[in-house]
Amino acid sequence: MRSIIEIDLNVLEENYTAIYNYLKKPIIAVVKSNAYGHGLVPITNALIHMGVTSFAVATLEEAIILRRNFNSITIILLEPSTEFSKLFSYRITLSVS
Repeated sequence: MRSIIEIDLNVLEENYTAIYNYLKKPIIAVVKSNAYGHGLVPITNALIHMGVTSFAVATLEEAIILRRNFNSITIILLEPSTEFSKLFSYRITLSVS
């Protein structure tokens, strides 16, 4: 048996808008693990069109994929990393844990 999950981007936008309207603050979208299996680049692209400008990812590989596809967003890396030259060259923000 195979499972299929469909993402309704209209509902995603409704959820984002509801949260944003309640908080009135910028939101960091967590798109780690390939946007939880829904597609890192397509989900990030949809969220950018909704107004999100900051994204958190789990791995340096995901961060680099985002940077190669989206130049003007803020990318926050959640995992520890000592690859400072890559972090700097791809303009990735390292989190402190």
